[in-house]
Amino acid sequence: DVDAFVKHALGTMVATTKASSGLPQPGDEYDFYRSFPGFRAYCEAQGQRLLHCMSRVMQYHGATFLLLIHLESAPMWMGEMSRLRAYYVWDLVQLFHIGCSALTKSGRERKERPEDLDVPAALADFIHQQRTQQTEQDMFAHPYQYELEHFSPPDGVLKKPEPQMYRPIKETPCHFITTLDELVELNEKLMKCKEFALDLEHHSYRSFLGLTCLMQISTRTEDFIIDTLELRSDMGILNETFTDPAIVKVLHGADSDVEWLQKDFGLYLVNMFDTHQAARLLNLGKHSLDHLLKLYCSVDADKQYQLADWRIRPLPEEMIQYARDDTHYLLYIYDKMREALWERGNEQPTQLKVVWQRSRDICLKKYIKPLFSDESYLELYRRQKKHLNTQQLAAFRLLFSWRDKTARQEDESIGYVLPNHMLLKIAEELPKEPQGIIACCNPVPPLVRQQINELHLLIQQAREMPLLKVGVARVTREPSLAFHKAGAGAECEGNEKVLTTAQKKAQRIMESFENPFRMYLPSEQNPAYVSQSAKFDPSSKIYEISNRWKLMSKAQVQKESRDEAKKKAAQQSAARDQAQKVYKEATENVVSVRQQAMQEKANKKRERVVSETGTELPKPEKKRPKASQQPEELEAPKQFTPFDYSKFNFKVFAGKIWISARVLQAVENIAS
Repeated sequence: DVDAFVKHALGTMVATTKASSGLPQPGDEYDFYRSFPGFRAYCEAQGQRLLHCMSRVMQYHGATFLLLIHLESAPMWMGEMSRLRAYYVWDLVQLFHIGCSALTKSGRERKERPEDLDVPAALADFIHQQRTQQTEQDMFAHPYQYELEHFSPPDGVLKKPEPQMYRPIKETPCHFITTLDELVELNEKLMKCKEFALDLEHHSYRSFLGLTCLMQISTRTEDFIIDTLELRSDMGILNETFTDPAIVKVLHGADSDVEWLQKDFGLYLVNMFDTHQAARLLNLGKHSLDHLLKLYCSVDADKQYQLADWRIRPLPEEMIQYARDDTHYLLYIYDKMREALWERGNEQPTQLKVVWQRSRDICLKKYIKPLFSDESYLELYRRQKKHLNTQQLAAFRLLFSWRDKTARQEDESIGYVLPNHMLLKIAEELPKEPQGIIACCNPVPPLVRQQINELHLLIQQAREMPLLKVGVARVTREPSLAFHKAGAGAECEGNEKVLTTAQKKAQRIMESFENPFRMYLPSEQNPAYVSQSAKFDPSSKIYEISNRWKLMSKAQVQKESRDEAKKKAAQQSAARDQAQKVYKEATENVVSVRQQAMQEKANKKRERVVSETGTELPKPEKKRPKASQQPEELEAPKQFTPFDYSKFNFKVFAGKIWISARVLQAVENIAS
């Protein structure tokens, strides 16, 4: 009986498990029992018995010895899977931990420009010499520049449209294209259409440049989803349809889609209608696709898969439905917006032409690979609107350079390597230990944890810089000790030109031969010009010497200011002494009223007596009194009555030290 056998087997397994749990555990306890010969012999005998039973079972089922090796490796593999399962969260929406190295397509190679495939619809010859021509902004020419500049919308789309209702999504067939034959068949169908809707699904988190994972195309009757990862090298077939000026391509927010088509597939667009630009011209308030779906189609779009990992295969049904909704209703929205633009333009195609003009400008955009330069970090620094000192700015520059280098080597996005807010946090804190760097990151990026020692060395290198507060290089500064000719700086600061990569490289080479001390020499001795970027770039030798020069000159300026302060204090002290001396002299020359009265009276007594005839009497002889004789007693002066100042005007005594003529006259009157 099967049930009885199963019941007996389960009971035996339970008993076996219970007995095995009673055995000594591995470690000190097992080693102790293993030291006894009886226990050791019993374990060896039971091990041979178990091995014999397992061999008989394997022989019965026809298993090979290789299976036994795999069974021995099973615990190790299960342990690794359990660790991975605990570390990663497998979610259909955010499977960000799939590395891009699994993609082995030939189109994966990164180049400076997108690979140009066949251009069958070109009206003008594509001159390849234009690519090597050195210009200020264009590194290569747009292959459909002639068609786009001479493009005019067909007359049929500039008339009042009759909106064609979309088919129910359940009644519309949907095709998932994964083979070359299906792609060729799709291209033939699109050539027969007057318009079709187009959209892309892009992944940029686990790739430095990003990759297009899915393409959705919808006509009036069918929906198509193309696996661009599988057909990456064959997507150039669609260029014939995409560049046909007689077929309208309807997209929403095509600014990024145009660049992705060029970068990944070498595809270009001619005759495009961007519903985002139409929504802006109609002043709808909101310009997103979900708002247009709600407004014109009464459809609530589910945006939870907008940031999903579109690289996973097979795609879940929910993600396929989300990708299909982006283009299924777009042609009906295109008709409704054309009708609104026609009415807004007073039944004239002026507003429609404006939308096509803006869409044409978007089609003229060219993909340019992001290049790294010594000043790339300044763009991010200006956006943060924070002021960093010399050490913090040096750390910010070194971390920015490390992040870009690591992202290119590992083919990861800069947001995956080190997000901007973590980069700024580390630069501000300047941690002294590696654990401090980890504390600034939450959660810690895997590459930061892997290269924590290298980041620690970069922070230490930044901490060795002289501590000064610096600003952005483009900020206008006051004239310093450097003397230059008037025309040298005006040409650099007033008319900034956008330089090409080759010109920037040549400029850096020329700056490396500059004498860093000549910026402090007069223009007569050194008429050469020192670039502003070298002055304010912390990585340059000129910047380092300039900071040291400023530190030395600062002490000299402080010494001169102290000497000037001492000299000024000495002058003030001498002026005070001179004022006090003048004050004392003025007070000594002033005679009081009583002294003037006494002097007047004494002068009257000493006046000589003159005869009426005018003859002077002989002077009496002076007789010296004898020592024994007592000196004659002087006549006591009459009693002096002081003046009553209670009735006098006291304002005459107010003011400075000197005595006015009016006061002297009053004193003489009193004395008389």
